[in-house]
Amino acid sequence: MLGREIRNRFSLLRPPPISDIVREKLEKRDEGNRETKFELGQKVMVKDYRKGGRPWVQGLIIGESMPGVSYIIDVDGLKWKRHVNQMLSCSVFRIILS
Repeated sequence: MLGREIRNRFSLLRPPPISDIVREKLEKRDEGNRETKFELGQKVMVKDYRKGGRPWVQGLIIGESMPGVSYIIDVDGLKWKRHVNQMLSCSVFRIILS
């Protein structure tokens, strides 16, 4: 059921080996990670939270707020601070739209 082993009295007698449990947890942790490498001067698409605006707008990275975590982006003369989860490189954004 939903890819799980049904637990019964026999499974309590012989639990799964610890190495299997560790491997499963590592696989689950690695599923959500994506490569996020941005550089100064790179064009990116950033999430726009203003009302009535487009969901994604293009901007240019002008600085790092926290290295590798959040960046300062110039969008139409405004400086926005965005986390890497709210950013896409322009090449990735083109692939998604295709």
